[in-house]
Amino acid sequence: MRRFMAIVLSLALLGLTAPAASAADVSFLAPVSAPPLRVTVISTDGTPLPEAEVQLLTPGLPGIVSTRTDGRGQATLNLPAGSSFWIRVWAEGHALVERAYVPSADGAALTLTAEPYGAFITGVVRDARGLPVARATVELFRSGYGLEATARTNDLGVYALSSVRADGQYTLQVRANGFRPYSQEIGSLDPTRRNQVDLTLPFATGRVTGEVVAGTRGTPVSDASVQLLLDGWGPVTTVRTDRTGYFSLAAPPVEGGTYRLRISRYDHETITTAPFTLQEGSWVDFSGEDRLALNRLYADIAGKVFDNNAEPLKNVEVHLQRAGVGTVQVTRTDEEGRFTFREVVGGTYRVRAFPGGTLMNSDTGWMTVAGGDRVSANIVAQAPNAYSYGSAVLSGTVKNHLDEPVAGAEVKVRRGSQSWSARTDADGRYVVTLPANIPTRPGDEPGTGYHVSVKVDGYLYTDQPYVEDGAPPALVDVQRGNNTADFVLQPERASVVGRVVNDLGEPLARVKVALREEGRTRVAETVTDESGRYEFKDLPVAKQTRYLPVITDPAYLEASVAPDGSQREPAALDPASPANVVLVARPSETLFLGLVQAGDDRPAAGAAVTVIRTSDGETFSGEVAEDGSYAIRVPAVPGEAYLVRAAGDGSALSTAPGVLTPGTDFGVQANLTTHVAASIAGRVVSADGTPLSGIRVVLYAEGSPVADLVAFTDNDGVYRFNNLVPGRRYLPVAVDGAGNRSSTAPGEVVITPLVGLPSGETVWADIWLDAIPAAP
Repeated sequence: MRRFMAIVLSLALLGLTAPAASAADVSFLAPVSAPPLRVTVISTDGTPLPEAEVQLLTPGLPGIVSTRTDGRGQATLNLPAGSSFWIRVWAEGHALVERAYVPSADGAALTLTAEPYGAFITGVVRDARGLPVARATVELFRSGYGLEATARTNDLGVYALSSVRADGQYTLQVRANGFRPYSQEIGSLDPTRRNQVDLTLPFATGRVTGEVVAGTRGTPVSDASVQLLLDGWGPVTTVRTDRTGYFSLAAPPVEGGTYRLRISRYDHETITTAPFTLQEGSWVDFSGEDRLALNRLYADIAGKVFDNNAEPLKNVEVHLQRAGVGTVQVTRTDEEGRFTFREVVGGTYRVRAFPGGTLMNSDTGWMTVAGGDRVSANIVAQAPNAYSYGSAVLSGTVKNHLDEPVAGAEVKVRRGSQSWSARTDADGRYVVTLPANIPTRPGDEPGTGYHVSVKVDGYLYTDQPYVEDGAPPALVDVQRGNNTADFVLQPERASVVGRVVNDLGEPLARVKVALREEGRTRVAETVTDESGRYEFKDLPVAKQTRYLPVITDPAYLEASVAPDGSQREPAALDPASPANVVLVARPSETLFLGLVQAGDDRPAAGAAVTVIRTSDGETFSGEVAEDGSYAIRVPAVPGEAYLVRAAGDGSALSTAPGVLTPGTDFGVQANLTTHVAASIAGRVVSADGTPLSGIRVVLYAEGSPVADLVAFTDNDGVYRFNNLVPGRRYLPVAVDGAGNRSSTAPGEVVITPLVGLPSGETVWADIWLDAIPAAP
């Protein structure tokens, strides 16, 4: 202790008394200054990023050294004293780059890669048939924040959302007219690639179509109310039939719901169909044999009351009596002996006259009446015990094929050289007074009967009275009492009408339809109107040939397909039962569509896509658009198998995975990725970060001991190898004039790793050329 204190005291005295001397050299304790740091900032595709701000921070010291990169993405930072630093890079549209920097380990040159901050989303929106949905609205919502971006699909159903923040969780929603909205959670997005999300939209509604006719003759019923009923709920929607009796309605289906149709119209019965189900995008059709028939609710019964000399009786009381009920209506004859009972519901009736005086009460006998009937019921009031043939009355109605009365028709009655004639009134009724030809007394010989014919312009001549069953009689027997002969006229010319719809029952406008006569070629051709309706007029009914309407539009298969999928057969004209012949049009081509990418992050614009039909090797080609989409139309052949391939400039031929069999779908999607040649670039620097020009760089491919490619650095020390195979790994090695080879790269302590090449990208790999003796 004494010795230590002595030394301290001696030093203290020396400092107080000795002259000033130079300070001791303690510079070895100060940090060694490092050479300037050269920084290159690139994007993930190897593109230099100009105007990026590069900041240098020294741990534990205030202040930031900051500069910006030039047009080549390069910047130089003068390092302050220190042994470790922190580098931060801000680049427009890119995520923040931060990393530690140690000069002794990282060297004097760094290349930093900034990942794009915004992500890109694209995809194809299709319907359940595989066809693209155009003009759909696509919206991207960021969880917890709201709407991030929105877009609309083009004609091929392709959408693109750009400038989207890569971080966060997202929900993609799509909506379009006629479809149910669709929502899908997609999670976070990858900013280094094109995020592709394809969507299929379900149809929003099911469709119900059909035709409403009256009675067995099939007269179209216009302005009828058609209600769609949901069991347990009630009416869902209501439409009215058009002038052809056609209706079409759509409604969103209820899962597990059971539906019915209720059809009603003034003066007609109301009917309700059997239950059926309705699915999204499904189509239920009530046409052809399944068409909906309404019966008219009321009938008319009209006639005249005559005496036994066939003279009309006026002011006679007439009763309409229903079997099992009694008299339901009472009226009196007018000056011409005529009576009429209206709004008669279907049932069994007779008409009874009470003439009074010496004439007996007489009736028509029982007759069955159905709604819509126009019944002629004449009564001849007989005198007691009258057995002579006497006079008789022949009456009836003349209607057309649509069950409408025909006025002004000429009715001729002949018997031998005798003839009588009459014309129908506005109700289509006629009355002729004749000698009775059938005896009313047993044992008398019958007469020969009368020949009755009807003729009117626009209708075929006929002498065949209408009968419910069996063949019409050649002659009409006339006896005392009520004698009737009704006629139904067929028009001289008729039409074939119908509609063309798609597989969902939606009408198709401007579709070519041809009418073919059996055994012959095409008769006529027309196009459908805006409601999908076609019509072929003025076809000769008397010809009795058979016709078939066929879709001949090149956009659709040439066929005559019914709603149930069966093939229609030629049919004769039947004006008495007009029908709406519905034809289902199916596209004549299958649409192949999708997106083609070059690598993961760019569309393969200009690439060629080829669809190969494997049965005969025929190929169909198209070109990829700027947004990466393609569309190729191929003749629709169910059961065929296809291969889809893509190739672009500088890329290898690629194929869609698997064999595609569209079947009866109208569209099929195949996404492909072309692998574009990649590049390796970088800078060769010395130990102090100085770029080295004129340095030879050789490139080894993994699996090969020979360096196949050689490049030389430019004035900035940059080398580049182009047209390299993506997916393979390479090793660039720098060799100086003395044969020294690089063994490490900046920041790598032991050995330079192999460089894996993404498709179409440039990978940046700096090389640190040490003074290593060349191998012997």
